[in-house]
Amino acid sequence: MIIFLLSPISFLYQIIFKLNQSRKDPKPLHNCLVISVGNLSVGGTGKTPFVQYLVHLLKTRYPKYHISILSRGYGAKASSEGKLVAVDDDPMVVGDEPLLHKQRFPWVQVLIGKHRYRVFQNLNKHLDPHHFVLLDDGFQHKAIVRNLDIVLLDSNAPLSNGYTIPLGKLREPVSSLQRADTLVFTKLNSINERLVNLLIPKLKAQFPSLPILYASSLYSYKRVLGDQDEFTTGVLICGVGNPESVFYGAKSLFPTSHIQTIYFPDHAHYEYEDLKKISENHSSYIPYLCTTKDWVKWSKKSAWMQHLKETNRTVFVLDYKVVLRDESTLVMQIDDLVSRHESKISLEETP
Repeated sequence: MIIFLLSPISFLYQIIFKLNQSRKDPKPLHNCLVISVGNLSVGGTGKTPFVQYLVHLLKTRYPKYHISILSRGYGAKASSEGKLVAVDDDPMVVGDEPLLHKQRFPWVQVLIGKHRYRVFQNLNKHLDPHHFVLLDDGFQHKAIVRNLDIVLLDSNAPLSNGYTIPLGKLREPVSSLQRADTLVFTKLNSINERLVNLLIPKLKAQFPSLPILYASSLYSYKRVLGDQDEFTTGVLICGVGNPESVFYGAKSLFPTSHIQTIYFPDHAHYEYEDLKKISENHSSYIPYLCTTKDWVKWSKKSAWMQHLKETNRTVFVLDYKVVLRDESTLVMQIDDLVSRHESKISLEETP
């Protein structure tokens, strides 16, 4: 009965989604190579680390190219009018993930805005045609023409239950993968690999020409406050799309420690009073763990930082890098794009 009642809602959602997308006339970003990183589902599939992986790859392989990251800036105050992100910006203004990108890669141009094409046209500082633009969370953003569409699937729950919102977590039906140029299973490990292997034959049968790649996560941590190096009990506090994957990462780094969890909604603003109440329930000898995405907001909260220092609380910041198994496949795709782009530039420069 529940499915009967909700199915029309899901159907209506898809109609509205398609109508909104059909109204948008895709426009190219002149003299740029646009690479979109997106997904099918809501929640954390690892877009932020994958975008950062691409920045490393592109900078190393194509050093003469400028790199920009173009993001909506989810929940950011400046999203409506658009903004060029600075290293010392407030995450409330520009968004946590864009600020994290800018702080990690100060030389990368990071732009945010609800109307991404217009924002880029107005704020872009790189007029050189040797320019990569990474469209963050761009699979459903059809207003901009892209040269390469990369779609990420979380290996822990690749297609959720197979239903679109609100019955499931998919933004679009699985058939939408026909628009993708590359599919990447992220967060692959020995536990979820069996689930992925069961799904692969079905995907290859439905999308025979779609390259399928696999990415694992290499976790690391950094102590940013306090003086503890080891602990028996810690508290993981995070506000990300898939907190359970962060928990498993924390356990891999501290296998002998007991780790409690306190999860906030994705992109949580972290009000001081909420955080202080949490600290009152734990001895100051119990360290806190958070992600880089959380820390970019924590570090801007002066009252919270002062409280942590006064109580001598140790804080560990967790991070992970993407390790792509079949990187050569992706490199070949990008090399081909660059080759054709360079030929176009040469023709345009010929008198």
